[in-house]
Amino acid sequence: MSDGPHRSLPLSPRWRTVSARLENDAFSETEIIEQIRHALTQDFEELPETQRRPLLLQAEPTGNGTAPPMRLGIILIEQRERPENKGMPSGAIHRRVVAAALKIFGEEQLRSVKEHWYRELPSAEARRLETRMQGTWGKCDCAVLAAELLSYVSRGSSPPPPRKQKGLHDGPQR
Repeated sequence: MSDGPHRSLPLSPRWRTVSARLENDAFSETEIIEQIRHALTQDFEELPETQRRPLLLQAEPTGNGTAPPMRLGIILIEQRERPENKGMPSGAIHRRVVAAALKIFGEEQLRSVKEHWYRELPSAEARRLETRMQGTWGKCDCAVLAAELLSYVSRGSSPPPPRKQKGLHDGPQR
């Protein structure tokens, strides 16, 4: 018996959890969106301070050799350097840059999930899951998540973990 194709997915455990939830029809769109937000939040939180702080301070990243640039950090820097972001007020540019980076990074992660499905599953099932994934991702608002993450960064705190369901009655209302 298979544990599902998400087990061999070459991504972090949080993105494998997103894949598993997409594959399981028992999870609602709301629960999947919450897991996607959690995965993006954790990826943002894992960025070394040398990659997060420069975004907020409008400075160049410091290459102190402690950590190689992570993909999300690279996307943040690329987005900050786009010509249309030059000269904007700092609060607006921060939200815009982080939202764009989260969207690009999330799409890259979900593309890996989709490609994995097409390799591991029958094509009809992979197409069904891709449709579910696109509908769910379309409802994930990266601009709101960016504003939340920036508020936590400016306060020097971390966002709360996703809500855990403790029983049948804790699930979504239908």
